[in-house]
Amino acid sequence: MRILLVEDDLEQANAIETALHSHFSDLTIWNLYDEYAFRCALPSLRDDPPDIVIMDVILRWHSTAPSFPPPPPDVREGGVYRSGLRCLAMLLKSSEFSKTPVVLYSALDRGNVSRELENLPDHVFFLTKDSSDTSLILHLRSLQAAVGAPPAAPSGWRSRLWQSIEVKPGWLGFAIDLKRFIRGKPSKRDR
Repeated sequence: MRILLVEDDLEQANAIETALHSHFSDLTIWNLYDEYAFRCALPSLRDDPPDIVIMDVILRWHSTAPSFPPPPPDVREGGVYRSGLRCLAMLLKSSEFSKTPVVLYSALDRGNVSRELENLPDHVFFLTKDSSDTSLILHLRSLQAAVGAPPAAPSGWRSRLWQSIEVKPGWLGFAIDLKRFIRGKPSKRDR
């Protein structure tokens, strides 16, 4: 599975990358740390799109190095607080990304961006960052199944737990069949 991670906070980017590598076996992650890097990388991303994009909503224009060009008018007008949504709009204009799942992964609550999220296509999702990456991992597992990437191979109780999870759209995004988990056997629905 190939993931593009657009996150301007280096600590958060490293934590997300570590969590992803600990839960997914065959994984390649491309990191972009600001909106400028995203705009520069967009042509090459069109040539070789990732399987999934994880993007923060609040992104800096560039690092503090003075050699970067000044922000264009749309960035000066829109600012950094919705820059990930600006990057998302650029992705959605490209036919190469018409089916690529995009996870907007932000410290903002959904209510802070609800107006901007109203008319997004079905392959764009919003998750609020929390102290653990559990919701992101579960969501990526469901997307991994949707894009056809091979699932990671858990073992023991983890395998039984993963087999007992049924991915569903909705508030939590999953449900657990406890009987199946405890017994480690397929439920009646699986026969």
